Order: sequence, then C-alpha cells, then structure tokens
Amino acid sequence: MRNYCLLLLTLLASPLACAKQPLNAAEQKETCLGNWKISAVEDEAFFSNFRTKYPSTLKIGNQKAAYSTQYYYGGDYFEGFECSVNLYAHSETREVFFISCGVSSVPDYPSLFYKVKCEGDKLVGSVNSYKQLFEFKGQKVD
Repeated sequence: MRNYCLLLLTLLASPLACAKQPLNAAEQKETCLGNWKISAVEDEAFFSNFRTKYPSTLKIGNQKAAYSTQYYYGGDYFEGFECSVNLYAHSETREVFFISCGVSSVPDYPSLFYKVKCEGDKLVGSVNSYKQLFEFKGQKVD
C-alpha cells in the first residue's frame, strides 16, 4: 500500500498531472452560452471556399456545441447537416473551439474546425482547416 501511495504522490506532482484538460467553455466565456444565428462574411475568402459548410444556427452550452450548417454554391445557400460536438476554450485568447462533424468531399483534405469569440450579443468566428478559410458573424437570439 505504501508503494502505491508513493507512486500516486509522484504522479500527482509530475508535469503529466498538470496537463491541460479540455476547458469548460462556460468558465472561459460565459457570454458565448446560448443560441446564435450565424451568417457568413461575404468576401473574397468566403466565395473562394464555396461548398464549405459553416454553422447557420449554433447553441453553445457548458461542454457542447450543437449546430446546423449551410453552404454556398452557384449563387444559392443550401442546408448541410446537424451536429453536436465537444466544446473547448482557449484560456488566453478567450476563443471557443469545436470541430466539424462533416467529412470533406476532397480526399486527404484536413478536417474543419470552427472558432468563435463572443462579446455581449455579438459573435465573430471563422472556419479553419490547415489555415483560416473565411469568417462568419453571429447575433444572439435568446
């Protein structure tokens, strides 16, 4: 028993025990909690990444993000899919991150993830892969 306690004490004092766990988004940015209506920032970056899905509605909870997507193609907007994923927060930048549930139609294309930052009833975010693809904005609806 004594060896077990020493091993446990050593582990607790080690850097491994201090490894960062997924952060509670509610602790990081309480203003992001709630329901959001999202629209793309329609600029050159957006139009050059047509067919890339981004949130159209977003519900941010303490640990999860639930969203539905849309995409732009040929002058029209189309519905994508609905998804619920884990939510992560960056303690220094105050950004909230979540991944896309979608799969790319292009083989070997890196997965998408979204990052958002909230201030009051406004949200700014981006669609990201190996680089930032385009930005979106949101308005709190609750």
